[in-house]
Amino acid sequence: MKYIFITTLSVLFSCSSNADLIPVNKQSILTDNGSKVWLVDQVIIGNKNFAPMINTEKDLIIFYENGHCSYQSMRNLGDFPAKRGEFSMYSEDSTLLINFKNESWYFHYQQVSEDTIALIPEKKSALKYKLILVPFPEI
Repeated sequence: MKYIFITTLSVLFSCSSNADLIPVNKQSILTDNGSKVWLVDQVIIGNKNFAPMINTEKDLIIFYENGHCSYQSMRNLGDFPAKRGEFSMYSEDSTLLINFKNESWYFHYQQVSEDTIALIPEKKSALKYKLILVPFPEI
């Protein structure tokens, strides 16, 4: 009995060290600590998906580690410049802000799975529909 008591105490006290915890950088979800290309797999208004069925007609969002981003349709790649902006993620309330030259998109983000992210627009957002992002597929 004495042995069990001492073992329990030592386990309890060994788990409470004064080690500092390293904060998690949630921005790496979008950038993979570099840059990451996301395919806008679904564009949801109400309960209906308005995204094209064919991947080559969908839109892309590219998030860069330095806080910049680009938004462009796959159909216009190479023909027209991308819409460029800056983004900020706020871990405390799971929000994402994307600022373009003439508009701001405010989202609440949810990591649906390991490789799927839902961006749900906030009321003050210029973009009013939900986006479901998946990593750009391998060709």
